[in-house]
Amino acid sequence: MGEDLKAMTDLFEKLSMYHLAQQEMEKSQVNGFNIFTILRKPGEEVALHSRFLAELLSPKGSHGKGDVFQKLFIEQVINNAIGTEEDDWQRSPISTDSSFSCYYENSDDVDGRIDLVLRRNDCAVVIENKIYASDQKSQLKRYFEAAKVWVGDEAKVYVVYLNLYGEDVSDNGRGGLANKDYGIITYETDIKNWLESCAKEAFDVPHLRETIVQYKRLVERLTGQTLSARYKMKVKELLKQGNNFKLAVEVSKTLKGIQLDTQMAIWRELKESLKNKSFTFNYVGSTFEEKEKNSAEVFEKKFVKKYYDLRSATRHYGLECRLGDFQNEFGIHFYIELGHRLYFGFAVSKGKVRGKHATNEKLKTLCSEVSGLFELTQGDKGEPMWWLGGKIGIPKRMINMKTIDAEGSHFTDLVNPEKRKEWIEETSNQIVTLIEDFNRNCGSLLSKSNFEFVSSNDTNGC
Repeated sequence: MGEDLKAMTDLFEKLSMYHLAQQEMEKSQVNGFNIFTILRKPGEEVALHSRFLAELLSPKGSHGKGDVFQKLFIEQVINNAIGTEEDDWQRSPISTDSSFSCYYENSDDVDGRIDLVLRRNDCAVVIENKIYASDQKSQLKRYFEAAKVWVGDEAKVYVVYLNLYGEDVSDNGRGGLANKDYGIITYETDIKNWLESCAKEAFDVPHLRETIVQYKRLVERLTGQTLSARYKMKVKELLKQGNNFKLAVEVSKTLKGIQLDTQMAIWRELKESLKNKSFTFNYVGSTFEEKEKNSAEVFEKKFVKKYYDLRSATRHYGLECRLGDFQNEFGIHFYIELGHRLYFGFAVSKGKVRGKHATNEKLKTLCSEVSGLFELTQGDKGEPMWWLGGKIGIPKRMINMKTIDAEGSHFTDLVNPEKRKEWIEETSNQIVTLIEDFNRNCGSLLSKSNFEFVSSNDTNGC
C-alpha cells in the first residue's frame, strides 16, 4: 500500500509538470483566436450553433459545396445513430441519392420552433439542439407529430436529440415519445467527427476550411477536449510505464465520488453562508414542490447523486429563497439553479409551485423593472416563462459541474476546501447584493415582503 501511494505521488508530480507545460504552450499559441466566440457567446444554441450547422447542411449554403456536407452528416451521424437493439432508435438508414432542403428555426405547421429540419418529400430529419437550455414540454412528441403530417409515414420521420455528451431527453421533453422513435447524437463525438470530415472536403477553399476548423475548436472547448496531441501522447507514454496505468485506473474510480462530494459541499456551504447573511434558502427541485421535505440528505439522494447518470440524469435543481408576494397571488423567489453551469435569477410561484408564470400579464410591470435593473445572462428559448425578466447572473467565477474542466470553469479548484471557502464567500456576497438591489428598487411593488427594503420613493428604482 505504501509503495502504491509513493508511485501515485510520483505519477501526479510528473503529470503536473506536463500540465504546466501544456498551459504555457496554450498561452503562446494563436489558437485562442476564434471568430465565433468573438461575435457570440459560446453556448448560444440558436444564434450561433443552429445557424452555423444549418448553413453547412444546406445544399444552397454560401459554402458552395452543394450537398457534400449534408451527405456526410446523413451517412456518418444520422445513419450511424440508428440502433440495433429492441430499445434503440429503430429506423432504416436514409438514402443520400437525393438531397434535403434545410430549414433553421422552422415553425411551419408545428406547435413551437424546430431548431433544424432536413426535409424532402419522402423523409424528414428533425433535430432538437441542446447546449444548456432546458427541455420544453412534450417538444419531441410535438415535432414528431408535425413531421409525420409532412411525410405521411412515421417510419420516415427521424427525430434526433443533439446535446453535448449524449444525455437522454427528459420525460418532460419526450412527451411520451417511444425510445424507438428518436435518436441521440452528441457534439462531443458525432458533430466533432463530422466537422473533421467537412474540413477535409473543404481543403481547396482555405477560408471555408479554417472557419470549420475554428467552429470545431469551439465544440472541443464546450466538451472539454482542448488538450494538444503532443500533451496527450506524453501522458499516454507515461501511463504505459511500470504500474502507472493500473494506478490511474484506481484513481479514476474515485473521480465521480469526488465530484459528487464537492457539489454537495458547495450546496451546503453556500446555503449556510447565505443563512449567516440573513437569507434562508431551501433545497429544491425546479418546481419548488415539497421543498420543506428536502433535507440535505434527501436533496443529495434525490438530485445530486443522479446528476452524472447519462440515462437518468437530474438537472435543474438548487436553492430558493422566497422574497415576498406579488398581488397576494404570486410568490417571488431568488433561485440558484444548476443545469450544466450554476446560474441564478428571480423565479415566480403560484400556489407554492414554480411554473411558467413570468409571462403572466399581471407580472408585466415587475418583469420589465427586473429586466431594466439587471444585465441578463445568455438566455435560452422559453426562459422568460420561467424567470422574471430572464436569468440575471452566473457566479463571478463560473463553475460547470458537468464538464468540470470546461474552459472558464473553476469547479476543479473548488475541490480544495480553502479555495471553495473563498468562492462561497464571493458568490454569496454577489447573490446578497442582487437581492438587496431588487428589494431596494422593486420591493415596494410587492404586496408582502419578507425583508426590509428602502422605499422606491427614496431611490431611482421602480
